[in-house]
Amino acid sequence: MELAIEEYEDFMLDLETLDTAPGAVVLSIGGVLFDRKTKSIGPGISVALDIDEQLARGHTVSGGTLAFWFKQNDEARSRVLANQRNVVDVLMGLAEFLTHGEGGVNGDVRVWGNGAGFDNPILQRLYATFGMAVPWKHWNDRCFRTLKNEHADRKGMEPVFDGEKHDAYHDAKHQAKWAINMYHNERVFNKPETDQMDLLTDGEA
Repeated sequence: MELAIEEYEDFMLDLETLDTAPGAVVLSIGGVLFDRKTKSIGPGISVALDIDEQLARGHTVSGGTLAFWFKQNDEARSRVLANQRNVVDVLMGLAEFLTHGEGGVNGDVRVWGNGAGFDNPILQRLYATFGMAVPWKHWNDRCFRTLKNEHADRKGMEPVFDGEKHDAYHDAKHQAKWAINMYHNERVFNKPETDQMDLLTDGEA
């Protein structure tokens, strides 16, 4: 079932970063709107951010995370480094996406990260660094890792991965489908789905 964009109240977020701390440099932001009850995956975003702007503001890089990226293939590294966008433009664009073009804060949208201490806090810190309001309420933070680990058959509910791993958009979409599968306790998603990308996208997903 396909919903109008304003009907979605859940957003699965995924970041690719150069550190695991809240002040990490963010390489790319990916995410998709989804609705567990109606089994719907909505539009998504995928965008790379300017690294130098973040370094200049004190955001961090760790040796362990750099080592992780050195171990990835050339294609994976190229994706997170290509077409870097101005950080303020990206953050404004994400806010407009989550508020359906109105800007400001969406008090209803729930933002899911994969780990209570990773995606959401890192992105919230980035908004704070650039003097911008976080476009969702802190009480609407959600943790996909917690949801996954509390499900008795989490591995059995995992859908087939469609796309490239360590691509923020593809990772987020995979997690959204997995969340829907666990909600219904059945493999609702088990084959590739058609992408619905937003204007923030730098290229095809």
